[in-house]
Parts: sequence; C-alpha cells; structure tokens
Amino acid sequence: MRFARLILFNFYLKIWNVTHLFL
Repeated sequence: MRFARLILFNFYLKIWNVTHLFL
C-alpha cells in the first residue's frame, strides 16, 4: 500500500510540475 501511495505522490508531483510549467 505504501508503494502505491509513493507512486501516486510521484505522479501528482509530475503533474503539478507540468501544470506549473505551462502556467
């Protein structure tokens, strides 16, 4: 469960970085 949560957090960070870059 912890591994899945870590992947989700990493994915969220990537999305946030991409959106921040475009904005």
